[in-house]
Amino acid sequence: MKSKNLSEKILKSVRTKGFKYIELPSVLETNHIVQRSGENFRKFIFSFTDHNGNELCLRPDLTIVSCLRYLENNFKGKEKIFYSGQAYRK
Repeated sequence: MKSKNLSEKILKSVRTKGFKYIELPSVLETNHIVQRSGENFRKFIFSFTDHNGNELCLRPDLTIVSCLRYLENNFKGKEKIFYSGQAYRK
């Protein structure tokens, strides 16, 4: 129970400082991971092919997905965000 109360206090503190919670996708294109981490990293990710033949994977890390979100949305300047979730690795 102590850890739940602590988590709630931390979240309240972060929100009062103007940070916004964002949801991050659990699935991303495998090439985003392999290009940055190398072909050897492929053995650590859960990947699959969709019905269009695109290779996708479960996010092995939250930082990569948050950076892709920033780049894809063409944000300029700063944004106060926070996120949490699972990362999936073999």
